[in-house]
Amino acid sequence: LAFNAERLTLSGSALKGAASREKDFLASVKATMSLWNTATGKTELVNWGGWWRKRFREDPDKAQRVLNEVLCLVREHRITNSPGAAATDLWKRLP
Repeated sequence: LAFNAERLTLSGSALKGAASREKDFLASVKATMSLWNTATGKTELVNWGGWWRKRFREDPDKAQRVLNEVLCLVREHRITNSPGAAATDLWKRLP
């Protein structure tokens, strides 16, 4: 089997040496979602943890920027629908 960089990035297994950074990132996702709504933090990772994990593996810096923006929006009470929807939109818009 031949593996290319894209296929390895989208794999379901953790990248070597990145497991702790990924766990910290997902903990930040949970904390941000819990700040918006206490019940949302748990369900966000259950329902959308794979999306967050794949975005982190695809581009960790961009994923962190998106999460930081979502956190700012949550703190400013500017999210009316869902922080996850805001994150998806930001992922598409940010370079």
